[in-house]
Amino acid sequence: MHPVGASLVALWFDDAEIAVTPYSENFYAFAGATLAPWPNRLEDGTWVFEDQARKHRINDERGHNANHGLVFDRKFVTSHSTADSITFERELGGDEVFPFMAMVKVHYLLTENGFTQTISLKNRSHLIIPAAFGSHPYFLLEQDSQVQINAREVFTNSSRGLPIERVALDSSGIAKQGFNSAAELEVDDCFTALIENADSKYSTLITRPGINGTVEIWQDCDFEFVMLFAFHERGENGRMCLAVEPQTSPANSLRSGDHLIWLAPDETTSASWGVKIRNGISNG
Repeated sequence: MHPVGASLVALWFDDAEIAVTPYSENFYAFAGATLAPWPNRLEDGTWVFEDQARKHRINDERGHNANHGLVFDRKFVTSHSTADSITFERELGGDEVFPFMAMVKVHYLLTENGFTQTISLKNRSHLIIPAAFGSHPYFLLEQDSQVQINAREVFTNSSRGLPIERVALDSSGIAKQGFNSAAELEVDDCFTALIENADSKYSTLITRPGINGTVEIWQDCDFEFVMLFAFHERGENGRMCLAVEPQTSPANSLRSGDHLIWLAPDETTSASWGVKIRNGISNG
């Protein structure tokens, strides 16, 4: 874990590398970072609150969007730590795009076969304010890995990476429900209408034949969306990675209002996700 972005920059299980930071410097800032008070893209970096336009810098030049909120590249304070847990905190309140006093808290708890991360956002202002958040971990893939997508729908995107509409996943041509070959998976897409597992959570599975294991990235039902982004590092020894990003809302939610959480003064919202390493290759 790293205090900048309260980020998950690496995860090992025994001698196996599970979560990674891609080598490309272009992607370093988002690797494992907390995305708040909005995840993903904000169109033109602007939105309107109580008839007043709010604006942020553009960091997605291709789509002319403000991407992934305000804290992914900011240093958090460590407020508590033990042998198997750590809590990071970061205050908001001085940004033109989101001038409200708020506290973002990120708590990690190690478990026997993985970890849990809980993100919370507390409204410390006197107004009712909007909130949305997520996380951006990258997971290592092998050439023979399979990725199980447990969703019924996916968003179609504009050329700027902004959501247009939900469509049925199996007729989208993007991927299929169930297992997909990691080597053939080319996604930068937001999935929804997620399917609950036996633990009443949502999960994405990545098989790792080289370690005879399966990586389960689970998210509780407050994370109703998951963004999947396949990234292949350049060069002969470039690794295949998959960002599995639990989100409480889809992209552009400050403008669309889609699944925004509205917090009264002193109200807190939170959601958890995590990783479990299973022995053996899962078949569903």
